[in-house]
Amino acid sequence: MHSFRKSAGRTAAALAALAMLTGSPAAHALYVYPAQGQSAEQTQKDQYECHVWAVGQTGYDPTNPASNVAAPAQTGNDGTVLRGALRGAAVGGVVGAITDNSVGNSMAAGAAAGGLLGTFRRVDQSRAVADQQQAAAQTNAVRLGEYNKAQTACLQGRGYTVS
Repeated sequence: MHSFRKSAGRTAAALAALAMLTGSPAAHALYVYPAQGQSAEQTQKDQYECHVWAVGQTGYDPTNPASNVAAPAQTGNDGTVLRGALRGAAVGGVVGAITDNSVGNSMAAGAAAGGLLGTFRRVDQSRAVADQQQAAAQTNAVRLGEYNKAQTACLQGRGYTVS
């Protein structure tokens, strides 16, 4: 009985170390029990070998999630509003000159309209980035599930109980 507790303690320590290395809470969501009396060292070796196999089968590595999904485009202060205002002012000036209206007033109105359109573009871009990030997170979750399924199959084939 003492030997089993010692082995279980080593296994728990190995799992904790693996969890710390992965940095991902979902990567250590599997509970592995050495059902055939495997030593802690053997359990750790089998978990590593099954990890490598699962990565090969799924193309997903939970220890390096940044390399699994392309980062979505970022939006920053890209000048969309300013460019819209400048374009609007230019168009307003031309329209004012053609229609014999006050060029200054036409430019001001055009700048306001162009700035508003630029704001709408910026909001649309922000929404698109948020949608990309959500899709990437969903894809990542699905791929992690596939990896865990492969990891479980490998470990069960080596005589472990996995949940």
